[in-house]
Amino acid sequence: MKNLSKIQEAALQRMYDRAIERGLKNPHNSQTGVLYAYGDCVQVALPKELKEFANAAAGVSNGIRVGSHNSVSKVKEIFRSFESLKNFVLQSECNALDGERERVRQRVRNLIENKPADANFKYLHQKYDIRALAEKFGKEAVVTARQTLTVGEFELRFGLGS
Repeated sequence: MKNLSKIQEAALQRMYDRAIERGLKNPHNSQTGVLYAYGDCVQVALPKELKEFANAAAGVSNGIRVGSHNSVSKVKEIFRSFESLKNFVLQSECNALDGERERVRQRVRNLIENKPADANFKYLHQKYDIRALAEKFGKEAVVTARQTLTVGEFELRFGLGS
C-alpha cells in the first residue's frame, strides 16, 4: 500500500478540517444535502496534491468514487476521523491517470478516424511501420490507399490494430 508524503498528508488534513468545519453540508447537493454523498455513490474530490490516488470511476481527474446503498452513512463513515479518511484515500484504485490517458487516446482516434489518410499520413507514419507495409502489400497499394481512404479505412485495409 502506498503512503502519503508530508505534503499530501497536510493537504488531506486541510481537506478533512474544512469538511468537518462545514459540518459535511453541501447546499448545492439537491439529492442528499451532504458533502460528497449522492444517490447511489460517494464521490470525494481530492486536493490536487493527491491526484495520484484518484480513480477512473470518479469521472474527474482528481477524485474517488465508490458505490453505496446509503451514501450519507458512507460519507459519515469515511469522515469519522482523519485516519478513516486517510485509509479511504490509501485504498483507492489509483487508476485515474491511466483511464484519462486512454480517454485521450480514444478521443484522438475518434477525431481522425474519418479524416483522409493522406492529410493525416504523419499520424499513420508515426503509429505504424509504413515501410514494412509497403514491402508486404506493395508500395503502389499503400500509396493508393493513402490517397483514397480515410485513416480508419487505411487501418482496416492493412489489418492495423488501433
